[in-house]
Amino acid sequence: VFIKSIYDANSENFLKRLLRMRRDAKIAILSGDSSAGAGSQFVNLDQRISYVGNLTPEEKAENICGLSAFAGDGLNDTLALAKATTSFRLGHRVLGFAPVDFHLQSPDLNLILDTIQYSTKYRRVLIQTVGAAFVYNALAFTLAALGKFSPLGAVLSMLASFSIMLLSVSRLLKIGEVTK
Repeated sequence: VFIKSIYDANSENFLKRLLRMRRDAKIAILSGDSSAGAGSQFVNLDQRISYVGNLTPEEKAENICGLSAFAGDGLNDTLALAKATTSFRLGHRVLGFAPVDFHLQSPDLNLILDTIQYSTKYRRVLIQTVGAAFVYNALAFTLAALGKFSPLGAVLSMLASFSIMLLSVSRLLKIGEVTK
């Protein structure tokens, strides 16, 4: 994704922010560029960043393993985009050749960080909401089984359950900016 036209401070800042956001991340820059030093400035940023150049599309795809995200902008990225757990196609160079999870119309790498941040919060909120629903409904079913609810109480209980779940998932609307 770091083509020569964007080898700049923005790409470097993106990598630094990604590494801060995901402390367990390992970043592999996979390039078809035959230039040996094309990714050296990024490799020097952190030991978790590696660069492999002069790759064919098949070799790029072979480097994708496990839980992964891949961002690419060209036709030669199609196999890797298809193989990655989460894929980001950047820009308008190639459209419709591979199913991608996210198609970013502008090559703004910060949108990838926003997506990662949102997905992290989404997962956390989803788990908390399921936990709250389980606890609430277990309590309500226990009380109903003991005969502590009238029919009106059961209806109000279900309304309260729905309201709690709605309030819980509404937290997803409050996503802050990506930390800079």
